[in-house]
Amino acid sequence: MHTKLAVIAGAVTNDWFTFPFTNTKISAPSSRKIETNIALRKGGVGFLTKLMDHIAQAHEYQVLGPSLERLKRHNDPGMDIHSIVDLIPDPPPNGLSYRIERSRLIPNRSYWQSPDIAESGIDLLVLADAANGFRDIKNGLDLLQKARPRYIIYQMANPLGTGDLWDSVRHGPLTDGRKHDPHRLVVVINADSLRAEGIELSRGLSWEKAAEDFVRRLGFNGRLDTLVTCANLIVRFGCDGVIHHRGRDATAPTLFFDPERVEGDFKQSTLGHAKGLTTAFVAGLATGLANDGDFETGIRLGFAAARRLAEIGFVPSNEDEAPDYPVEMIAQDLVPDQRLAVIHIPSAQINAGSSRSILEQTMGDPAEIARHIVQTGPSTALTGVPIARFGRLTTADRREIESFRAITNLLEEYLVAPQVRPLCIGIFGPRGSGKGYAARQVAEAAVKGTRLRKLEFDFS
Repeated sequence: MHTKLAVIAGAVTNDWFTFPFTNTKISAPSSRKIETNIALRKGGVGFLTKLMDHIAQAHEYQVLGPSLERLKRHNDPGMDIHSIVDLIPDPPPNGLSYRIERSRLIPNRSYWQSPDIAESGIDLLVLADAANGFRDIKNGLDLLQKARPRYIIYQMANPLGTGDLWDSVRHGPLTDGRKHDPHRLVVVINADSLRAEGIELSRGLSWEKAAEDFVRRLGFNGRLDTLVTCANLIVRFGCDGVIHHRGRDATAPTLFFDPERVEGDFKQSTLGHAKGLTTAFVAGLATGLANDGDFETGIRLGFAAARRLAEIGFVPSNEDEAPDYPVEMIAQDLVPDQRLAVIHIPSAQINAGSSRSILEQTMGDPAEIARHIVQTGPSTALTGVPIARFGRLTTADRREIESFRAITNLLEEYLVAPQVRPLCIGIFGPRGSGKGYAARQVAEAAVKGTRLRKLEFDFS
């Protein structure tokens, strides 16, 4: 039986983790002080290789990446340090972990790293881009001419769609007949990367709005044409949703989404910002493609891996007890995330000016939906449909979701700093329609446990 082989190459980042620790060498506990230590960790291809190697043990494929000895050759912090990450302890119920307090990027170029390979027998080639470019990309270009993978997965960084590496990758992998197959190319980017390129995508309102913005505005930046026409463009919306865009055929884009969350919600509910989430997602996606070429399985595995990293944070290493990526905990019993709902985005209708909700698209007649909710309850009746909760208020109506989330975002922004002027929001509707109840629930949800003083005046 042929064992699938995944080869990993690209940018290795040197990330310095600073973290507090108690100096136990001082004998008297009362004299011990909290000191700061620092540890060098390998991100990018370094983290990706370790994580995929652990995941592969349960998914019957082999991983070949840069050797540890080769990675250690580039430890000079004066040359290629890429970030300084300040960590603080966050003790969960099951042991110590660390979360990011502050992260500072250093604009140094990365070294290209890849293993020595034969010309054939590669099922998957996973490439990690460098945010600030490579010092020397010649070896990378040679690898693309030598390898004959079934798929190429390219984790792309800003600026999008540029550089010698992309010029060589964008035509797809070379076949044994020395022809490029563009249908075997997969590019993974973040929604924030598109926003940085001037693509206006709404954030945190609704999945319908995110999908409509994506369809209508993706082609606005002409410089991204080579990306827009990519056969498989995977766009991550945090740990909450993904759009799989197929730019070489008429197939409608596919939206994978968490029905109970919107972009950014999952990270806010866990440890906040976490480094390496896209890399963890790529590891899961690659596992799905390495096994049977199944995009849906890969995307669900990618979600599961990224969410585990966001939940766990960084944990003490068995080697030096300093914080490190939790590769073993991410890989352990990793299975596809079945909480995600899936729909095909109606691109033709959106481009024609239509604007529908997923509720209407998937469930039809509102009266029938209401009857089903009364009979079985909202959790059962609204399976696979976006819903939003604001305190004790639950809604599946797209207009309400977007309106309430817009108000919530406004209130959260208002509460960030002390204010001297009130924020005035008018709510209109007939008496008894639930205006006051909705206003209280949305306000309480926005303050997130902060003391809220309510003053009520009835002018009726």
